[in-house]
Amino acid sequence: MSGDVVHFQGLLANVDETIREVDFGAGVTVKAVPAKECQGWGMDPDYHPQLVSDHQIFILESQVDLGPTNDHPSGLVYKATSGLMQRIRLMRLFREGNIDLAGIKAWVTDKWRFQGLALGHTIDRQRFILHEDELEPLRSFLSSTSWPFVSKEANLAFEYFELSYMTMSPNMAFVPLVTALEVMLSDGGAEKTYRVSRNAAILLATDRQGASVAFRDIKTLCDKRGRLVHDGKKVTREDILLLRDYVRRLLKLLVKDRVSKKHLLAVLDTLGFGDKLPTDLRETL
Repeated sequence: MSGDVVHFQGLLANVDETIREVDFGAGVTVKAVPAKECQGWGMDPDYHPQLVSDHQIFILESQVDLGPTNDHPSGLVYKATSGLMQRIRLMRLFREGNIDLAGIKAWVTDKWRFQGLALGHTIDRQRFILHEDELEPLRSFLSSTSWPFVSKEANLAFEYFELSYMTMSPNMAFVPLVTALEVMLSDGGAEKTYRVSRNAAILLATDRQGASVAFRDIKTLCDKRGRLVHDGKKVTREDILLLRDYVRRLLKLLVKDRVSKKHLLAVLDTLGFGDKLPTDLRETL
């Protein structure tokens, strides 16, 4: 008895030739085609430069046989592509770059066909460009990390992290990143900015000088959120990229959730800049 075969194509945005080296999972390939083929997706490459790199566009393709089912075709597409979509989300967590799908085409055997456009790629156009020495770390990260995470704090912080890519306003991209820091590293008590900045510095730095730099950076960025809210003072693109990098690095430490937030904050309270994390904690992060 023949099964339901899901065919999927996704038009990638904000990538370059290096995306062809990424392992997107079994049965998924990335092909490069001339930029003029954007028109087959209802888009003009001259007006959508984030889709084009070196006169090419990049298309994900997969074909999955799910066997005989009674599911609605839209549900079949979700089953066949959920792992792929998860990988794309996690790739933004691995390194900077708003890798996204600008368009989707899907069909199930001869039953059903869908084509749609996405909007996220039009907002933050930072390209996802891999260096050769990042390919193996990316493969390892994707194979060892899955979403949703076990920790509710990590899930919530990741949602705020993603929001920073989904708004055209630099100010509104900045605010959720500070909130993500607070979700991960604040107990809601007094001196929130100081404690978040201090905890982040201790977690991220390996020496006193590095911790001092991280503390100063993060405190300055958090203070800018206050001035933004109360005085309307704008933030810069550089502010967003720096803050997002700190949030990304912290999330990558904490997504495995082998230690509770309460225990982590209690341990960080006992440490100073340049102090090493206790062995049991260091081995769980």
